[in-house]
Amino acid sequence: DIEVEEYPAESFDFIMSREVFPHLKNKKNLSAKMFRWLKPGGILFLTGYCRGEGQITQKAEDFFKKRDYHAIPISQFHDHLKAAGFKTVKAEDQTDYFVSICRRELEVFDQKFKKEANTKIAAETFEEVK
Repeated sequence: DIEVEEYPAESFDFIMSREVFPHLKNKKNLSAKMFRWLKPGGILFLTGYCRGEGQITQKAEDFFKKRDYHAIPISQFHDHLKAAGFKTVKAEDQTDYFVSICRRELEVFDQKFKKEANTKIAAETFEEVK
């Protein structure tokens, strides 16, 4: 569990995390730990879901809650990393690109697997994501 894990300071040249941060509650604390774990000049590479700025829809709120996601706006994520000590932070909204990937995946799913996904749960999940 990365939220409780500890490593000596300056242990890593590179830390990569893909799609983990939305599941973690204390992003600010983990950002500080990762800064401490990186050697001077080390690189932190993160990808993960963020939520939009401002108010989100109830449907989005329910989606996050059902999956125990703790998504924050990208600006807040950026601020956590800067506060932790990272000097160069590039936080980009890649929503359009991500949506295009999801649509392609759903098209493939719809063509190849939906007919086979005959359980109520699979059908409901497919419709919810679509």
